[in-house]
Amino acid sequence: MDYVAENPDKVPESELGYRFKGLGEFVAERGPIRIAVNYSEELSLAEGSETYTLALTDGISYADHRQLTKVLGDKYAQRMVSAEYLILDYLTRRVMSEVVLYGISGNLREKTIKFDKIVPGITTLKDAVGDWFCTREAGHNESAMRDPLLQRGDLFQRETIPHYVPREGETELPPEIKHVWADVLKARKILFENIRVGPTAGETLEVLIQKLEEAGFVYIDRDEYEINADPEKTQVHIDFHAMGRIISQEDAPRISPLGPDWIRNLKIPLYHTFTFEYM
Repeated sequence: MDYVAENPDKVPESELGYRFKGLGEFVAERGPIRIAVNYSEELSLAEGSETYTLALTDGISYADHRQLTKVLGDKYAQRMVSAEYLILDYLTRRVMSEVVLYGISGNLREKTIKFDKIVPGITTLKDAVGDWFCTREAGHNESAMRDPLLQRGDLFQRETIPHYVPREGETELPPEIKHVWADVLKARKILFENIRVGPTAGETLEVLIQKLEEAGFVYIDRDEYEINADPEKTQVHIDFHAMGRIISQEDAPRISPLGPDWIRNLKIPLYHTFTFEYM
């Protein structure tokens, strides 16, 4: 028996039709008020995704959209809306159980990290498994400082934790590092106290800038030392981008001067998870 010949009404006209076979009946049985479909309507998602993240774009093809419209029929096709905000809500937030796990993993990272003894002038940054040499002189070449020989008096970072190589005879941190560390804690307190659910990322950024400057800091809108600023004041740069399902999620409320304007116009939701990056 030729099933196709004897059941023409049950066989899609093309291979594309198989992808949506039965969907019209499935939707009609449930009678949804809105149907979220993976395409963007208001947000420039690709613009908000940086090169090292997975860019978000219109996910449904033109052909699929036509097939979907056809199988839904006029009644339900008119109820299709963009799923862009639904997608962002999922990608940029965590549920409470995940927030708890974040806390546990954070505490594990704070445990003492052991590595071989640093020999000044011989041990390199990579030998110490460091990932950042802490210097910010104007105009210096950061790429050339990815694996320098560590010397006494050097400050470097390993997995967000700072390390200091003491000079001969030093038994405690030098005054300048103590001063910077005190400012780090002071700035962190200001930031903690002024980020709230509800305001937009842009509104929050303006509040943080105002509070930091009132406290005697210099706000800078880029992660680069500003040589024209007051040298007696500590400079602070902010980039609190979301940390969601994607490693670094920029298509979300971003308390930062970086990225397109629309990500600063998004309100900060409950359980919004983000990097606490201030430099």
